[in-house]
Amino acid sequence: MRDAGILDKDMLDVERNTTTEEGDTVVVVVDNEPMVKTLFIDCE
Repeated sequence: MRDAGILDKDMLDVERNTTTEEGDTVVVVVDNEPMVKTLFIDCE
């Protein structure tokens, strides 16, 4: 997430939201491990 200005060891203030759009920065949890990613929707 360096391109978004988020560096290793940075602390994030996260707001829960029920709507997201493609290109939004989101927090996802995979195998109990949180990750910060950019949302891309593949409708194929």
